[in-house]
Amino acid sequence: MRKKYLSALLFGALLFASAGTFTSCKDYDDDINNLQQQITSNKDAIAALQKLVGEGKWVSSVTPIENGFTVTMNDGTTQNITGINGEDGKPGTVITLDPTTNNWIIDGVDTGVCAKGEKGDKGDQGEQGPAGEQGPAGEAGEQGPAGEAGEPGKSPYIDKETGNWFVWEWDEATSEYKAVDSGVYAGSTQIYVVEKEGFIELNVDGTAYLLPTTSDAYNVEAPVPSVYVTTEYAKWNPVTTNADYQKILKAFPELAELKKDQHIKQGGELPVLVTPSNIDLTDGFKFSVQTLNDGVIDGITVSNPQKGLSDNWEISGIYMYSRSASAEDCYWTLQVEQELDGNNYITTKDKPAALVVENANGKVVKTPFAYTIYAPQEITNNVDIFAGDKAKFSSEIDLLSPADENSKAPIYFVNEYKGKYIITLANQLQVEKYGLSIKDGHKLVIANPGNETEISVDVNVIALGLNGKTDSDKVTVKIENSISATGSLSSKDNVVLSTTKVSNNISTIGQYIQWNFEELGFTTATQKDTFLKASKKNIVLVDKDNREIEYTFDVVDAQGASTTDYSKAKTIRFILPSADVLPGDYKIILTAENSTTVVYKTETTMNVSNPSVDTMFKLASGYTENGVMQAVGTVSGNVVSFELVNGIVVPAYASLVEYVDLNHSAYNESDGSDSWGSVNWINGANLNVAPEGVRTSEGTNHLYKKRNIRAVYSLFGNADNKVNFDFEVEVKSAVYSSEPTTVVTIDGTKLTLDSKKTSVDIASITKAVLAAGTKAGTEYNLFTVPGGQRTDSYTNYTDVSSISATSGEVYVTDANGLPIEIELEDMKNFGFSADAIIDASSSNPSQKYYLVRNTTAGEYQGVISYGELFMSLLVGGYYENVNGTAGSDGKDGYKRTDKKAEGDAATLLSLFEKYSAKIKYNSVGKVTVNVPAKSYSTEYLKANSVVEFTNKLEAEKYAALNGTTLSRDFKTGVDIPEGQVKVSLQIVIKDNWGMTMKVPFEAVIKQ
Repeated sequence: MRKKYLSALLFGALLFASAGTFTSCKDYDDDINNLQQQITSNKDAIAALQKLVGEGKWVSSVTPIENGFTVTMNDGTTQNITGINGEDGKPGTVITLDPTTNNWIIDGVDTGVCAKGEKGDKGDQGEQGPAGEQGPAGEAGEQGPAGEAGEPGKSPYIDKETGNWFVWEWDEATSEYKAVDSGVYAGSTQIYVVEKEGFIELNVDGTAYLLPTTSDAYNVEAPVPSVYVTTEYAKWNPVTTNADYQKILKAFPELAELKKDQHIKQGGELPVLVTPSNIDLTDGFKFSVQTLNDGVIDGITVSNPQKGLSDNWEISGIYMYSRSASAEDCYWTLQVEQELDGNNYITTKDKPAALVVENANGKVVKTPFAYTIYAPQEITNNVDIFAGDKAKFSSEIDLLSPADENSKAPIYFVNEYKGKYIITLANQLQVEKYGLSIKDGHKLVIANPGNETEISVDVNVIALGLNGKTDSDKVTVKIENSISATGSLSSKDNVVLSTTKVSNNISTIGQYIQWNFEELGFTTATQKDTFLKASKKNIVLVDKDNREIEYTFDVVDAQGASTTDYSKAKTIRFILPSADVLPGDYKIILTAENSTTVVYKTETTMNVSNPSVDTMFKLASGYTENGVMQAVGTVSGNVVSFELVNGIVVPAYASLVEYVDLNHSAYNESDGSDSWGSVNWINGANLNVAPEGVRTSEGTNHLYKKRNIRAVYSLFGNADNKVNFDFEVEVKSAVYSSEPTTVVTIDGTKLTLDSKKTSVDIASITKAVLAAGTKAGTEYNLFTVPGGQRTDSYTNYTDVSSISATSGEVYVTDANGLPIEIELEDMKNFGFSADAIIDASSSNPSQKYYLVRNTTAGEYQGVISYGELFMSLLVGGYYENVNGTAGSDGKDGYKRTDKKAEGDAATLLSLFEKYSAKIKYNSVGKVTVNVPAKSYSTEYLKANSVVEFTNKLEAEKYAALNGTTLSRDFKTGVDIPEGQVKVSLQIVIKDNWGMTMKVPFEAVIKQ
C-alpha cells in the first residue's frame, strides 16, 4: 500500500484559520474550545458562541468595545469578547479591505498598501473566422475576458520590535506576498478582527478564530501549506494461467473486465479541509483547480468527494492514517483525473494550484495555492510482499497498518493494486491455540492470547500488482502481547525539586519519585513475575517540547532493598536528579520489556516546580535593615562600589548568572520622562554608584534611595533552570547618620569655661564611631590632632586611710574613718575558712570581719589583705604606676589599664574595684602624659572635620575658636546675663560618600 505524501510540515492538534496558517478539521468546535481554555474570563461567552454556531447561527455584526468586541449573532444575542492582559482598555481593532482600492484599512486609516494584485491583461483577440460561401468574410472573434484579480494577502499582524501593524502586499516581480510596515502603531492591542468575505477572523492574543457572517458561509483549506498530488498507473498484462492470479480473480471477479494493455490508474487523491463540519461536498458542489498565472486548468477534473481520508498519508516522515479521520471530521478526499495532451498528461506544470469550490448557490471559495499536481507515474515493476515490524496486541490487529508512526506495517506491499490481496492463516496449531481468525480480509483476530509476551502467527499472502502480475509469500507476523494495564499510576502533581542529596551514599542532589506497586493493577502472580523479571525497566519523562529523558526504575521491598520477588514488591521508584529537569509539566511513560518485546506500559503525569525563591535565598542579616540590603561599599574617585555577593546568602547548588538593575530596565521601557534609572548601577558583580552630590543623568541624589535589583541564578548546575531573586538595596555612607549625636559624642562635662578653665580642645573630648556597614560602632578620627602633653589625675592606691586595733591589726577605713566590713558573699573569694563563713552567716552572727591593710599571723592567716589584693593586680598589669618609681610630686600614682582580665584574675579585679569604691585614699595627684599626634581617617572622610559657631556673630561676643580650641573671650562692654551664657556650636563632617553631617552642641561660658 503506497503512502501519499503531503508536505514537510506536520499536522498540529489545533491549526489556526488565518491565511498562511492552518485550519482545524473541527474549526468551529475545536477553535472555540481552544479559545475557551485559553481565555478564562471569556469562557461563558465562548460557550454561548459555540452553542449558537452549532445550531447554524452566524455573526451579524462585530462592534468594538473597551479592550475587545461585542459579537452579535443573527438571532440578536450578543457576547462580549475581550483580550487577555489588555493594558490601556482601547477598543478592539477592525481591519478591512477597501472595496474599491483593495487597500488595507485599519480602524479607518488607509494604509496605502494594496492587498491584491493588479487586474490581469485583456485576453488576446480571437482568430479570424473562416470565409463564408459566396458571403463576406467571417467576423473577428470576441475580445477575451479580463484576467482574474490576484488572491487576497495573508492577515495583518503586529511586529514585535516596532509595535506597528504589518500588512501583506502583492509583489509582481516575485509573484509572492511580502510583509510591509503599515506605519500604523498597534499599541497594546490584544484583540482585533479582520473582515473577510463570508467570515470574520477574530484574533485574541495572537490566536485567530474564523466565524461565519452569512448563512451559507463556508471555507476550504489545504491541510498543510504544500500538498503533492500523485497518480500511478501500469499497463494491464496478467498471467491468467497463474494459480495465484486465478485465486485473486475468484476473489475479485471484476478484474475479468480489464483489457490487456489497458491503463490501470490509482491515486490522484486530493485532501481538503472544509469548515464548518456540517458542509456536505456531495450536495451540488463543483470543483476545479487553477494556478496563479494560468487560471483554471481545463484538463484536470476534480470530482467524487468522499468524507475522510481515503488512504494513509505521510507528512515529513510521520504518518497520518485514514482510520484517524472519522465521519464527524471535516477531512474530504477528492479524485483527480488528468487528460492526455498528446502523449503527456496535463499537470499544473510544477506550479502550486488552488482548489476552487462552488456550492449549489453559486458561492465560490478557494484554498491558497497549496496543491502541486504531477503527471501520473508509470509502474513497470511487479508487486512485492514484505514482512514489516511487530504488531501491538489488540482484539483486532490491522496487518496492513503500522503499530505507530515510527514503524512499518506487519505486512506491506510495493507496486500493488490497491485492495487486491488475499491473506489466510497458515498454521492450524496456532489457529487452535490462540483462537485466530481473519476479519475483513486484513484484520487478525486473536481470541485467546494467554500470558505469552510475544505471539507468532504464520499467514499466506497473495497480492496483485498494478500491472496484473501476482506475488505470494508466507509471512510470520510477530505480536507483542504486553500485560494489560488495568491499574494506573497516580499523577505527581507538585514535585518540588530537591535541594539535598538523595541519600548519604549518593552524591546526586535529587529525590526518589515513587508509587505503590499495587497501583499497577496486576491481577495474577504471572503478570507480577513477568513485570519484575523484565530485562529492561525504563521511565521516560517527556516535556512540553517532546524532549525525552530516560531513567531506570527499581522495585523495592518494605526495607528499600531491590527485589524481583513479586511477594515482596512494595514500591516502584526512580531517582530524579534536580539538575535534569526544568519546572513544568511532564508525561511519565513507564515501560518494562524483554529484548524488544514490551511486556507492560503505562503513563501518568508529573508537575515539577523549583523551591520557593524565599526559601533558597536571603539577604545577609549583617547587611539588612527593614528588609532592605544596606550597601556601604568603598569609595574610589567618583564611584561607590559594593560587592553584592556579600549581602546575599546563596546556597551551594545555585550559581550566579547576572545581576540586573531593574530600575534601569524599567527606564529603558519607559518614555524617559523620569530620569531615575537612566544609569545602570550594575557593573559585573558590583553595585557601582556615584557619590552624593556628583551629577549624573539621574541628578545628584543617589544615596539613601531604594534601588530594585535582581539576582539571576541557575540551579543545580542546569544552565536553563534560572530563577530570579529580587530585592531592594540602599547605598549608605559609613559615616553619616540622620541623628548625628548618636554616632558623634562630645563630653559635655568639659564644655563649661570659667575663670579657672578658660579653654577646651573640642577634638580631645569628641568620640566618633561609624554609623553603618560591617564596621558600624568602630571608632575613627574626625580631626587631625598634633602631638603634645596632657595632665591626668591619679590615685595612690598604696596610701589608704587606716586605723589600728588593740589586737595589733590595721584596718582600712572609709571616708568616716570606720573599718570596712567584708560582706558575707565575698568571704570565700577573700580566702576565709568555712568555719568563719558559717559563724558570719548565722542568724545571730558571733563574728564580723573587716578589711585589713596587711595580713599578719593569727586568725587572718591565709586571708587576702587589701595590700596583697592590690599588689597582685599591679603585678598582673591591671593597674600601672603612672610616675614610674615616683611621681612629680614625689609619690607613686596608679591608674587602671585596658587589659582584659579572665578567670581568677577577673574575680580578683572585680573584688578590688568593689571595695576600692568604699576606701578613703590619702593622696591624689596629677601627672603629665605624652600624647601622640593623630590624623583624620582619610578612608572615611574627605577632609578634616571643622568646628564652627552656629551663630558666629553672637558667639564671638563671649568666646573664640582657633581650629578645634574653644576659648573664653569676653568682648569689652558685653555683659553676661545671670553670670553665664550658652554658645551654640557644631562639628561639620564631610565624608567620602558625598554626605555632610553636622553635629550640634553647646558650651557654657561663665563670668
